[in-house]
Amino acid sequence: GLLYCADCGHLLYCQRYKVQNWRQQDAYICGNYRKRTHDCTAHYITAKTLSYLVADNLRVVTMYAAKDEQRFIRQLMKESAEEQGREAARLKRELEGQRRRIAKLDKIIKRLYEDNVMGKISDERYMMFSEDYEDEQKALRESVKEVAAKLERQKDEALNVGRFMEVVHKYMTFE
Repeated sequence: GLLYCADCGHLLYCQRYKVQNWRQQDAYICGNYRKRTHDCTAHYITAKTLSYLVADNLRVVTMYAAKDEQRFIRQLMKESAEEQGREAARLKRELEGQRRRIAKLDKIIKRLYEDNVMGKISDERYMMFSEDYEDEQKALRESVKEVAAKLERQKDEALNVGRFMEVVHKYMTFE
């Protein structure tokens, strides 16, 4: 999703309304309000207003880029680096948490096995618990691979400022 509620941060959903019994109008409404899952007000933004605001913002950005291209590029690179840093930190925390849980599951499975050998739990219980823990561990290992791959891709993906500036130059005078 690209649109989020300014008050609660939930995704905005497109909703079609009938206006004056004949004309339809698209608007975006807060998902929390629409689903009534959390407190949020009945605010919305029409697609027409949103299009105007986006076009106006693009005009401002392209004018800024045209005035001082080098400063614009530096600012863009700085913001991109900050965002990539935040995302990398989030991915690293997620990866570390998953790895800790995998290690903890190894200990739990070992303890479970020992309890079964000592006769503290039945073979049926052992099989049930060990299958659940092993399934969780298998899912976590797959997730670790995915998150690690995402982290590597993110390192490889640098902001292509040159390509972005080509687009900015192309649309300097868009309507």
